[in-house]
Amino acid sequence: VRTPAAPSFQVVAKTGEVGAWLTAEPNHPLPLHFSEGTHVSLGQGSRGRVAAVTHGGARIELSHGSVDAEVAHLPGANWTFGAGPFEVAVTGTHLDVSWSPETGKFELSVSRGSVLVRGPFIQGAQELRAGQVCRVDVTRRLMELGQLSAEQAQRVPTPSTLPSVDLAKPAEAETSSPAVSSSSSAPRAVT
Repeated sequence: VRTPAAPSFQVVAKTGEVGAWLTAEPNHPLPLHFSEGTHVSLGQGSRGRVAAVTHGGARIELSHGSVDAEVAHLPGANWTFGAGPFEVAVTGTHLDVSWSPETGKFELSVSRGSVLVRGPFIQGAQELRAGQVCRVDVTRRLMELGQLSAEQAQRVPTPSTLPSVDLAKPAEAETSSPAVSSSSSAPRAVT
């Protein structure tokens, strides 16, 4: 039995370099295309990198901004996205991740599939499924769970329209008991 080769990736039709920081232009996302079919896009003005590539996927790190990803659902898929102190594990899905170190705000929405997210003010690993959103405000020590709006749930971009994102190695952060809310419509803070 042969182990599949690690996926390679391209950035603007050139072979991507693992570990190299990428910055999307202020008015244009920066698409990354992986050989096994995964498409990742750094949002406008975002900064990130492909920190590692393995036979099952890759680790994408966001310094700031947003990333949109359509991860191919394949056996043994192992994709992770780091955004500040947050970690998102994916096996095959469509997700949007944003992180602002300046404001301490993190947002994760899942349009298709499911993910596990870990980070400050999230107790253990929180599973999010299609149609759900998780927002964390580190400054206010607040975590919100809710449903995507009808408009967000219907928006599943094609790989060519994915936004740019900046990814950086997750920073260590204090994790204490958060304020948590859960809702079947829009997220609401509970303090």
